[in-house]
Order: sequence, then structure tokens, then C-alpha cells
Amino acid sequence: MGTSRRDRRQGQAIPLGWGEDSDPSAAPAPSRPAPPAPRGGLRPRARRMLGVGAALLLVVALAVGLPRLLSTTSTPERVAQDFLQALVAGDADQLREHVVAAPDASGAALTTQILQSATDRIQSFEIDEVEVGAGTATVTATLDNGEEALETTLTLTPESGSAFTPVTWVLEPVEVPEFLVSLPLGAEDIVINGIPIPVEDLLVQPDSISPQIAMQLLPGTYEITVPESGPWQRPKQVTLEAPPVLGTWRKPAGNLWYDLSEAGHEEVRDQVADVLERCTASTSPVPEGCPFALPDVSADEADEPSRQGTWVLLEEPVVDARSGDAFMWYVMSTSSGIAEFTPHEGQGQDGEPSGEAGREKQRIPVDVDAIAYVDPGGELAVETDLESGFSYAFCMDAETGEITGLMLTTDVETWNNCS
Repeated sequence: MGTSRRDRRQGQAIPLGWGEDSDPSAAPAPSRPAPPAPRGGLRPRARRMLGVGAALLLVVALAVGLPRLLSTTSTPERVAQDFLQALVAGDADQLREHVVAAPDASGAALTTQILQSATDRIQSFEIDEVEVGAGTATVTATLDNGEEALETTLTLTPESGSAFTPVTWVLEPVEVPEFLVSLPLGAEDIVINGIPIPVEDLLVQPDSISPQIAMQLLPGTYEITVPESGPWQRPKQVTLEAPPVLGTWRKPAGNLWYDLSEAGHEEVRDQVADVLERCTASTSPVPEGCPFALPDVSADEADEPSRQGTWVLLEEPVVDARSGDAFMWYVMSTSSGIAEFTPHEGQGQDGEPSGEAGREKQRIPVDVDAIAYVDPGGELAVETDLESGFSYAFCMDAETGEITGLMLTTDVETWNNCS
């Protein structure tokens, strides 16, 4: 039995009748089916743009959020090593860039020539510990000068122009020892390890009658003095020792007043001997301006003929001089002498007449207490009569301002009379 199929007919457009010109026989072109919508409702192009934006945000987040110290041009340890190596090499020019500018101490002595002339300088160092924290770092090191080793700490901070520029570690200003030294009035230079340096660069009390300098020095030992000045004076030398450590402290180091030269000591001894000779030539029990006298004898009694007698120096005192000020020295006995007084014949100790057997001798200690000074003419003078005290004035050259000597006086009105 045969099978039958329904005839398939090609579909035709149905006229809609919306316009008179419409052609019922014209069939529209078959249209492509629309692609399925992507998951989530975003088109592929939008998804691509979103991915690019997310990547850019990640880059920015990494640049800002990660520690910038991962990108540096130096490390704290390396910067500290460079500084300490300059200290070992004596490169003061490099070191001075990192030394703190003290408000009341001068850095004028921080020169390579002065540093390299010092003894007991830093010979080696060892980095002990490096600690890096938030915005700071500390480097602990041991400094060795060959005699002792001490620990010191350096502080560093990071610097960078922006989040995208490398970080550089920078040393915080380093503090160094300071020394305070008194100078003789009128000194224009001091000499550090044989190297002169103007006082005006170091003064901290320029208007004081006792000028002082305060200076920064790097670890080492320094010998300082003042220039030669006249035949009676010997420049005093002071040793300054800065230990192998970096830190702030100030040490008074004494004074640089002049000592007496050997010629000055000999002149003082000669003048003291002349005074003692004059005193023993006196017949008074209380010789005027002398370092010995009978006790309990008044000035009126001393002039009485009945109290007169003879002095003999049995043992001379030993004298020495120490600095008291610029151009002045204190002269004192380091060992007492002995003077003996014998009343004239027929006088007893109480002044009453007595026989030969009644003459009594008295021995008196001799202790010198005097002032030696350079007078306005540049000569050395010794003054032993100081019972009433004394004052002194500096004498200066009118043209140069240089101090030429001292004038002892008890009259303030004569202070300007240095003739």
C-alpha cells in the first residue's frame, strides 16, 4: 500500500495592508538569529574593559601599598659604613657634612689637616646591629682607637620624592664631643697639633675679660697651645682627649694661660733673693714688705730703738710660680725658709735691758707669698708686699691693641696710666 505525503509549500509573506505600496509578493530577507546573551548580562567588550581597569588598579595598589623600602638606592648599613670609613680615613670634609651644628660650639677645628694630625684616632669599626623600623633605622657600631673600644649609635631616616622614586637613607646629624678652654686675654690664635687657627673662629664669650673657646672635635687626642709671647712666658700646653664614641658632651679643659719660662723662673728667684737680702739688712723686728717678722710686735713698737736687732737668713725658702692670669703668676714657697732675729746687746725679748746672757734669739719661718708680672715695659717684676691687697690693669698698645703687660695698683683712677 503506497504511502502518501503532504505537499510542502514554500512559505509566503502575508500582506499586512499597512500601505498601498506594499508588495504582497515581496518576501523579506531571512534574518540571522541573535546570539545568546553572555552570562551575567555583560558583553565581551565590556568584560575586556573591566579586566584592563582591574589590572591598572592592582598596579596602583601595589605601588602605594607595598613598603617603598623594597626599592632603595642605599641601605642604612651601607650609609653608616661610608660615614665610619671616612672617620677611619680622617676625611673631615665628608664627616663635617653630617656633624650637628652646635649653637654654642664652633666646628672650625673639624678639618682634615687637624683630624689627621691627631693621635688615638679611630682605627677600625664593626657594625654590631641594624634595626629598621617605621620611618627610621638605627645602626649600632663599635669604634676602636687601638687603646679602647666603645659602642656608638647612628640614626638614619628614609627620604624619597614620591611613591615612585627610590628611597635614600640619610644620616641624622651626628653629635661630637665639645671642649671648653679659657684663653689669655688678647690671644689671637691657638695652635692645635702645630696647626694655627684664629681665635675669632672659636670664641663663645668674646667680650669677657676671661675669653673662652668652645670647639667640636672628632675622636682623637689633640695638643693645643698659644703662640710664643716674650722671653718670660712659656705657652702652656693642654691635652684634649676625645674618646672613641660619637655623642654630645662638653668637657672643661682648663686654661691656656702662659707659664713662666725657665728664664722667668730664674728671674723670679733672683728677685726674691734680692728682697730677702734687703729684709735681712733691716734692724726692725718687723721689716716692711718682707715675708718674715717677729710676732706680736706692733708698728709703733717696731720703731723703738730698744726693739731693734739683727736678722740672719739661716735657710732660704724654695719658691715656685703658677699661672694666675695672662701676664701674671702667683709666687709661693714650696718649702719654708728660716730667719733668725737677734736683739741688740743689752735688750731682752721684752725690750728691757739685760746682760749678755739675757740676749735671746728667735727663729721665724719664711714663706714667700708674692706676685710676678710683666710690667708695661715688658720687664718681669715681683711684688711681695701684698698685705693690703692689690688690683691690676691690662696695658695695651694704642695702635695694635696688643696687650703689653700689667700694672699693679691700689688706685682705680690710675688704671689707664700704663706709662
